[in-house]
Amino acid sequence: MHRSGDEDEDAEPENCAAPLTCKEKDLLRYYYYIHNGIATKYVAGMSQEWFFRIMNLVPKKMQKNQREIKKINEEIKEDYAFAVKKSVVDFVLKEPEIDEDERFLDEDDETPMTIELAGVSEAWRKLYKQSRRFLTHNLHLINQCMVQSQNLWQNKFVHLRLLDISNLKCRPKMEMLPFQDIVYQEIEKQKKVLKEEWCPAIVEIYRQCQRNKRKKILPPDTRIPAFLNCLANLMTSHVQQLALTSIQDFKKYVTILKEDSQGSHKPGFILHLKVNGNRLSFAPSYVDIESSITEVYTLMKNAVNDIRRLDYILLDEDPSTGKKKNLRPILLPEILEEAKEEVKTMIAEQNKHPEEYVKMFQQG
Repeated sequence: MHRSGDEDEDAEPENCAAPLTCKEKDLLRYYYYIHNGIATKYVAGMSQEWFFRIMNLVPKKMQKNQREIKKINEEIKEDYAFAVKKSVVDFVLKEPEIDEDERFLDEDDETPMTIELAGVSEAWRKLYKQSRRFLTHNLHLINQCMVQSQNLWQNKFVHLRLLDISNLKCRPKMEMLPFQDIVYQEIEKQKKVLKEEWCPAIVEIYRQCQRNKRKKILPPDTRIPAFLNCLANLMTSHVQQLALTSIQDFKKYVTILKEDSQGSHKPGFILHLKVNGNRLSFAPSYVDIESSITEVYTLMKNAVNDIRRLDYILLDEDPSTGKKKNLRPILLPEILEEAKEEVKTMIAEQNKHPEEYVKMFQQG
């Protein structure tokens, strides 16, 4: 190629690539060490059992092409060998005090932006530590003890119900007194589960966190009362959820009584017809039936309000200190009134035919 005499012989051609920076040279050297610095024969091969475990996650219909499976096996082995070599090089070359992002950062690569970021990071470090300490001591809901209490409920008690309506749905029509006994015993049984299984499990979680002095899971002693208030609020939300789901389940049972109670084998109540002279009456009366069914909602509300806070146990205090003794879940009156109104509507509809029968008897 002819070069003009006016051109500088030392000048780089216009299409020549830009020279490598110090960081790029270090990167090339780093990957050269990985590929060529360690002989593959000295790298332990990947266990074939691991490959089998990987293939067990692949659908069977996609394992029919053995040629592709073999290619995938080779790729996995190569990736594994590369990862092992990279770990060895990192162990040899990496300086613990240097961050991953700064490993190949040379002074020549510094820019006004990197210098400014380094200064800002140093200035904010103290503020960050102060903010983190404040959140650790005051934002109790993210505390490990609180998280374990939440997981306990979700894993073991989230499906608990104060009244198992499947036990009622499978029963044929029954007398009112046995129905009341079944409801009362079932609610007392589930309340016992809360008191003798759920609450002691939370106490054990707290004691374990308390014994772990090294990690300092619990906040300082001055913040323990606020921490226990947060724990009580968490427990309150759990029993409130339990009450609301139990109410919704029992409303489904009321719907069954309203729509699908024809026949002696279906759920419902037995009425006794009494004749007193020229008058007919039913026992129990519809007022008594309505009262017994609506009373179930009151029993549920009283059950969740009978769970004690754990402050006295966790702090070994005397219960007679005058503090709040029980959890106070919020059950809006509108929710209970709506449920009771559905019972009244159901009773009124079921009462139509018996009332017509009584009128026909009296007229005859």
